[in-house]
Amino acid sequence: MSAAAETYLDLDDGPLDADDGAPAGPSITLRRSEAEQWLDILFGVRPGYVAVAYGLGPYRTAKNEYRHRKWREVRYPWPAQRNTLLTDGKNGVA
Repeated sequence: MSAAAETYLDLDDGPLDADDGAPAGPSITLRRSEAEQWLDILFGVRPGYVAVAYGLGPYRTAKNEYRHRKWREVRYPWPAQRNTLLTDGKNGVA
């Protein structure tokens, strides 16, 4: 992927711990056209809602529970707010 390509999903999604062996940076990236195609395949044109939870800043608690410093749940009317969903996904709305 070229550096100039727009990417979607959390770009700061890297390792939880420095020693967990995961590479720094995103674990998954998508171009906008790929994200559009994925959503269209998944939800089609039938009206409904898409519910998304955005979690940023992952960490583990003292009890080793997986949590996020920022968490937000959003519902998008589909397909009316398709572009808003794509934009929010790109920006990591949390």
